[in-house]
Amino acid sequence: MEELIRELVDFGRAEEVALLMDGDSKYYSGSVENIPTSIDEVYVFRMATEHLKFVAKYGQDVKMKKVDGHVFSAYPEYFEQWVSGGCRGVCLGDVKNYLKEHPLSSR
Repeated sequence: MEELIRELVDFGRAEEVALLMDGDSKYYSGSVENIPTSIDEVYVFRMATEHLKFVAKYGQDVKMKKVDGHVFSAYPEYFEQWVSGGCRGVCLGDVKNYLKEHPLSSR
């Protein structure tokens, strides 16, 4: 699943991955097969979600953005840790269901 998640982000689908993580995607099944099980995993999951929301809004090449006096940051290190840890909080079946309706152009 790690490769699929990276491809989704590389193809501009970071927002959908974040929606899957938040349970707000129509492809979210509510499965508990890959949920974070420790406080550390939950923290990494939340920070990876924030990173993906940032990437969806500002792009992968932006590391920090100042808007109306607020500073927003990307968290690529947490995203990498989350992906390397098995993408806890996202079900492979949900990702596959999304890709059935929204295939990546290179597939």
